[in-house]
Amino acid sequence: MIDKVLVLSLDRWGTSVPDLAWTLLLLDEAGIGFLSLAENVDILVKTGWRTTELLEVVATFESALQRERVREGLEFARCQGMAKLDRPRTAQRLAGKIQPLHGQKLSKTEIANRAGIHRRSVGRVLATLTAQTILKKNS
Repeated sequence: MIDKVLVLSLDRWGTSVPDLAWTLLLLDEAGIGFLSLAENVDILVKTGWRTTELLEVVATFESALQRERVREGLEFARCQGMAKLDRPRTAQRLAGKIQPLHGQKLSKTEIANRAGIHRRSVGRVLATLTAQTILKKNS
């Protein structure tokens, strides 16, 4: 039976703060301890849980700051005329070219090669076109 999980750092255990919090909760419910050497977090001790809660608050704050900075940067770019952010993605812009190629019974790989995009993008465009066709028929 495992008594405790030992990691060098919290970033080596979880991919995100919610993922880390969920994993620590599951370990705690299973009665398994968790110790991070770099941050000195031990969930078997109350101060360890308080530390993880504090880290979650700081991460949430940092994420909010990052979102705000990105919004401000995008707004600045719009004002300066540097960003055309409302344009559709490349594959969606090529829908008019993809649909006739698909009508010629070409493979997605061949369509992608001719259009200069990835094969999966061709699949997404065709799925969107199919959904639009179905919606038009049902309306």
